[in-house]
Amino acid sequence: MAISKKMAVLGLGKSGMAAVRFFRKRGYEIFTSDTKRFDSNDSTVEELKKLGVSGEWGGHTEKILNSDCILLSPGVNPALPILEKARQRKIPIWPEIEAAYRFCPGPIIAVTGTNGKSTVVALVGHLLKENGLDACVVGNIGIPLLDEIENMSDHTWAVMEVSSFQLETIVDFRPRIASILTITEDHLNRHPDFSTYVAAKARIFENQKKDDWAVLNQDDPIIQNLAAKAKGKILWFGKKPKGEGVFIRGNSIVWSQKDGEKTVATFADFPLPGEHNRRNLASAAAICVACGLPQIKRGIENFKGLPHRLEFVATVDGIDFVDDSKGTNPDAVASALRTFEKPIVLIAGGYDKNLNFKPMVDAAQGRVKALIALGKDNTKILDVFSFLPPSCRTGVSDVKSAVREARKQARSGDLVLLSPGCASFDLFHSAEERGDLYQLAVREFSSKGTA
Repeated sequence: MAISKKMAVLGLGKSGMAAVRFFRKRGYEIFTSDTKRFDSNDSTVEELKKLGVSGEWGGHTEKILNSDCILLSPGVNPALPILEKARQRKIPIWPEIEAAYRFCPGPIIAVTGTNGKSTVVALVGHLLKENGLDACVVGNIGIPLLDEIENMSDHTWAVMEVSSFQLETIVDFRPRIASILTITEDHLNRHPDFSTYVAAKARIFENQKKDDWAVLNQDDPIIQNLAAKAKGKILWFGKKPKGEGVFIRGNSIVWSQKDGEKTVATFADFPLPGEHNRRNLASAAAICVACGLPQIKRGIENFKGLPHRLEFVATVDGIDFVDDSKGTNPDAVASALRTFEKPIVLIAGGYDKNLNFKPMVDAAQGRVKALIALGKDNTKILDVFSFLPPSCRTGVSDVKSAVREARKQARSGDLVLLSPGCASFDLFHSAEERGDLYQLAVREFSSKGTA
């Protein structure tokens, strides 16, 4: 289906504005709509004026129905009543990645999963470049594909992080390589139940053909069950061999084939800590194998990792401070906690996504000595950490107070870990802002000797 020249764009975050710029440059008539009430001098409004684009702020009205196609930013819920009216009128509703796919000149690698997506796509993009291939890292990691298309050729691999929000409304989106890393509870404030969330993730290989690849985690039973939906070739990755695949064996990653095995990489060269990052490297190695790279030793040792993902901040009075602000669900926090041997003062909490905190509470047993609950409403997380004495559980509503209270609880040889297990939107614009403020508070405390 061709894209119409009359388009409504809902949501004016990064992907929404990327769509506005891309299609306006190509002569499309665009109407924009956002629930946010922008000031007249807001930079977004100023850019729209320069582009000659009209819009509405403070809510989505029936004005969006005066279009031939509606593009949704990931934060816009497709279940909105106004979008149901659009469906009744048979107006196509697409995510930004659907429109971008139709213009993308090169092959797409799409990676989804509850945890590990950003690290894996960044690592895959890095390894492809280090081994002589052209690649760009795009998608939910913060760089919309539409912003990069003009810089791509038909030989450029688009390595995309894609979320359940982006996948739930795709139509023809077809990645050459599709990977699902993990599936555990997340975003149940948006999806009505866990099965709907899983179904959205599974759409990643819905449009693949028999010569495409599905790179799947064979250690995850939910993903094993989804494999039956894959239409292309399956390449497994994980801890234990299951036919042909890429597997962790001791300190190595091996590619198992019918005619034997080949070592693809070794963990001795990989700088990121934690069992979950061993899995991330195995998944990245499998994706690279599907791209035609039989080994990826080159480039592993100089991969720096990403900000706010187990990022070391400082050591103050013998206490290590680590920023894992992008740990926004309980399973991510559990992985972070299992990475360290030191006693941990955990800073957690935020906007509740209706998730079960049990994974992080289980991992905290014997590891976490104190909890600092950060958030507007921190009652729930304080309650689930009731195995700690009341004196070791403190609620705070700002980052500086969290660092101050953590310092009171920590001793030399301990580790203070910001790993919230929740979204950031109760107090912050993003997880990145939360992490930046945490790092700033730690460094101020380090320089002044007080929080």
